[in-house]
Amino acid sequence: MSERKESFMTRAQNRESMMQKGAVRWVRAMELATGRVQWIKVDILIPAQFPSAETQRGLAWIRRVDTKGGVWMVRSDDADLADDFSQIDWREIAAHDFELKARWFRHELEQRLVPPQADGGPVKFTVQRGLELEMMQSYFSQLKPEDFKRTFRFRFDGETDFFHDAGGVAREVYNVLVDKLFSTDLPGLFTFSDIDNLCYRICPTQGPPSEANLQLFRMAGQVLGKALVDGVTLNVHLSAVMYKQLLKNPLTVSDVILVDSQTYSSLSYMLEQPIEGIFFETFAVGDTPLKPGGCTINVTDANKAEYVDLKSRWLLAGEVEKQLSAFCTAFWRVVPEALLSVLDFQELELLMCGLPDIDIPDWQAHTRYGSPLSAHHTVVEWFWEIVTSFDHGERARLLQFSTGTSNVPVSGFKGLQSTRGKQCLFKLSPVDPKLYSLPRAHTCFNTIDIPLYPTCELLAKNLRLVIDMEAIGFGLDE
Repeated sequence: MSERKESFMTRAQNRESMMQKGAVRWVRAMELATGRVQWIKVDILIPAQFPSAETQRGLAWIRRVDTKGGVWMVRSDDADLADDFSQIDWREIAAHDFELKARWFRHELEQRLVPPQADGGPVKFTVQRGLELEMMQSYFSQLKPEDFKRTFRFRFDGETDFFHDAGGVAREVYNVLVDKLFSTDLPGLFTFSDIDNLCYRICPTQGPPSEANLQLFRMAGQVLGKALVDGVTLNVHLSAVMYKQLLKNPLTVSDVILVDSQTYSSLSYMLEQPIEGIFFETFAVGDTPLKPGGCTINVTDANKAEYVDLKSRWLLAGEVEKQLSAFCTAFWRVVPEALLSVLDFQELELLMCGLPDIDIPDWQAHTRYGSPLSAHHTVVEWFWEIVTSFDHGERARLLQFSTGTSNVPVSGFKGLQSTRGKQCLFKLSPVDPKLYSLPRAHTCFNTIDIPLYPTCELLAKNLRLVIDMEAIGFGLDE
């Protein structure tokens, strides 16, 4: 057995005890004697006496000594998290603020992943544009649950190769799959929530769902779960009911408004007002009894609370029980249920979809510049003036152009990544306008190559041109 595989197996065997003893028990560290990076237990390290100044500059490796005198270089984000949680048991995490909770959640997910250097390497997928859903459905049907712990690498046939995928190609594949799975072109899968056209719920069908539809629901759960594991935010928002179901939170009549506002009003009236002589219902929905013998049991003031509870459960889950089970079970096989238990449904949405608003000052504060650009360069000042003048939609398209998604990680722009676990801030790199007349993006590295135009007006014109093109693709130089 290789050292890497042995280390991974050891972590797997100790996860249960890790969660019982404390919130953070493992950190990534490089042993100076061998140069090998591995996961080590926190409790073998002597606590740092002084905070490291290096951690103020983002991800770094800081020196720690273990109890036997061995010297390690520990990842600063892991060390900071271990320090923050040194006195916090994992059962107490749910009571803490979201940013700290999100950091813990990401750390725990990363511990469960098989590193790309491990035996077998990454799982590789070749897809053709226009056939992404069909090809990935075939690929996914052949994967085992443990395969979703491995790194996924994608290539577009005739366009990119696997070594080009530093995260940007994967982001596009996930977003294309979600666009197709949640499209109205696939009837019987998802529909909009009853109170808006922004959030999706499972679409009720006449009769039992087909096996083909159930396979697509499983795939939807796998795609959303794997994107969450890989830190890819997706531009698809589920209804609050679906997030609650993923968390196994109890549902009540107040949730019915999200799927059927008219029925919600009727049920609320029943609870608040006398109904005898006004409502003539039985404990059934059509020919489907809500309880044994329900088709012959009349609803009265004495039993209406039970009726409302049972009908609410049927509307929220029973009506789409098989589809919901397929979707949630597939999601849970990728994302451990134990980790989800510390989140509420709003926090799960933030982790899956990113922050809804684009904070320009935060974007500016977490941007890198290629020489000779700097925050005070004329072209850079023009760039931020233009971005500030953009409406929300234009800002989202610019972000999508440069990073492959219109969403922002839950920690803001400082959380942008390329490969999993590696910080990759947004970057502006200068290019000669004689060589490149338009800005171009490297989505794998969250970078825009920006020509050094002579005027602000020309920069604004060409920025709007490229984001309005809705161009999706990857140059081979990535």
